[in-house]
This record gives sequence, C-alpha cells and structure tokens, in this order.
Amino acid sequence: MNPTLVDEQVKGEPTPQTEFGEELAPIDLDLVPVNIKLTFPIFRQVGRGPERKLILVTNQGAGLSKRIREQLRRDGLAVYTKEKHLKTYAMSVENNFEEILTDESVDLEKRASILYEKGENVIEAFFKRPESTENYKKTQELVGNIVLLAHSNEQGALSMMNLAQRDYNTYSHSLHVCILGVGFSQSVLADKRILEAKPILDDLHELGEGFIYHDLAKSLVDASILKKAGPLSPLEWEAIKKHPADGAQMIQEMGIRKRDVLHITLYHHERMDGTGYPYGLTGDTLPVISRIAAITDGFDAITSRRPYKEAMTTFQALSIMKEENVGFYDPELFEKFVMMFRSQPKDSVQIKQSEDPAQSNG
Repeated sequence: MNPTLVDEQVKGEPTPQTEFGEELAPIDLDLVPVNIKLTFPIFRQVGRGPERKLILVTNQGAGLSKRIREQLRRDGLAVYTKEKHLKTYAMSVENNFEEILTDESVDLEKRASILYEKGENVIEAFFKRPESTENYKKTQELVGNIVLLAHSNEQGALSMMNLAQRDYNTYSHSLHVCILGVGFSQSVLADKRILEAKPILDDLHELGEGFIYHDLAKSLVDASILKKAGPLSPLEWEAIKKHPADGAQMIQEMGIRKRDVLHITLYHHERMDGTGYPYGLTGDTLPVISRIAAITDGFDAITSRRPYKEAMTTFQALSIMKEENVGFYDPELFEKFVMMFRSQPKDSVQIKQSEDPAQSNG
C-alpha cells in the first residue's frame, strides 16, 4: 500500500515522501507523459472534506504508467505535486511538448487549447522583440508544433481556431493565419486534382513560417492607425499598404531567404482581380501559396472583432467572401477552403455588413 501524505486540513503523521504540512499544488494529468523518469512526485486525492487525504501515486525519479494514468482519468481524481516542484513540472511539459501534442489519449480540444495558449504568448513576445534570437527560435518551435498537431489530426487546425479570441490584434491574427494556413495547405496537398493545376511546396513547416511572419511589419505601423475606429486618411492608408514590402525586407534581414515565406509576406493582400496591394498583381501572376494566404488572412480579418465592426460568424464570413468579395480569391481554392468547415454548424445569423479585408486597417 502506498504511504499517504496528509494535507493541512487533516491531522496525521508525516510520511517519508514529504515534510508534514508541505503545500501541494494541482497539476494537469494530461500534461504528464507516461513511461518517462519524472522530476516531480504525483499525489492523488482520496476522500473529501475533513476526511480528504492525498496518496502518493509515483515518486520523483519514477515513471507514470499508461495503466495508472488511465485509472486516474476514469476515477476523475485531481492530481497534485509539491509546490517546490512546480518549476520542474513546467519544465517537463516544455521538454515533452511534442509527445503531449500527439498523445491521442488526450482529447484533441485539450491539446489544441494547450498549443493555442502557448502560441499567443510566443507571438506577442516575438512581435515586441523580433530581433531576439530566443523569440525567433520559439516562433520556429511554435510553427513546428502547429504542423505536428495538423499531421496528427486533420481537424487540429479547426480545433485551435474554435478556441480563438475574436478581439483582433496583430499577435492573435498572425497566430490564426498560421493555424488556418497550415491546415488549409495540408488540405490542398491532399487533393491531387487541385495540385496538378496549382502545385505548392509540400513542406508545411516552411509554409507555416510564411503565415506566422506575414504581418511582421505591422510592428512598424503606428498603433493609433491599427486601432483607429473610423476611416483611414490617405496618409494612414499608405502606411498600411507598405507593410507587405517592409515585412519581406525584415524577413530577409533576419536571414530568411525562402521563396514561399517571402511570397506569402509580400503578396497576401493581392487580389485575383488586381484590386489588391502593393503591386496590383492579377490571376496567374500570383503565386499559388499567396492565394492561399489571401484567403486565410481575409477570413480571419472578417471573423475578428475590430474597433469599427463586430466579429462575423464563420458562415457570415464565407458568405461575404463568396457573394460580395467577388473576384478577390482563387475560386477553386476558395471552394476547397469552404469544405474545411463542412463539419461546422451553419449559422443562421443574418449578415450585418460587408468588408474588404484588403481595405481594413488591421
């Protein structure tokens, strides 16, 4: 029988595993990989109220078996570690993040939530200090993790997007476009019929870099312009229109010379009918990957809440993109994009307004 740890609510004798009265903190069982040497002990709760006790499940230096973890899940019991081990627990999560993301015994929504929360912090840090080698490295790891989840489950991208906060900022937008871009590109790569006419690079990590850095130069635009509630002045609009070219230059200065990364950044606001910017390119002159970026960028712009408009639902956004933003997007790729949402419930809310994402200040 395992020895017990008595918490502060229950009187009793100390155990060999801890000092009497030592504080414990709850941890997430889904973030504890199985069959590895743990750097922290795990305890489970037995009983409630004044009878509540904490039983040692596995000690520091031992491992948690798959059978024991499944039993704890079935019992619905909370698990804990010593407060002094919280840092080593957090380090374990970081070091085993890829294994956690691909663990199919953990609910997909849970894995998506973990990655989404981490992604928000990584992107915000990067945009505030893009010159930081550490911040750049973390964005690369983030892209790799998004690709990993997409590979492990075809609904991974939509699961992350369902968690998205719809209040727009440049950080969240870049994360959303990366998530959608990777998921959409994966869908295109699986469609041989489309690929024959519209081939794209089959390296999702490289494409993900393009999506996540596509708005990097927004960090150079005055925040008052990005957050302005009313129409932009001609000068403000010119400042916005510079960000694709400025972004491509910033990416090259970071040492990135990959063609598709540059194409996504430089051309994501171009439109098939030539009404986009910065060059007004049309049709087949637009790289295929930039057409994919235009769709994902436009979709997130419409479904995000801005100072000057409410967020649109998925159905509203797709309806606007198809029926009102005619000529903006590659029609074959757009239909493929719509199919990604086939499992999503159709919204019955009436469309409130139209917006051309290319003309927005976000």
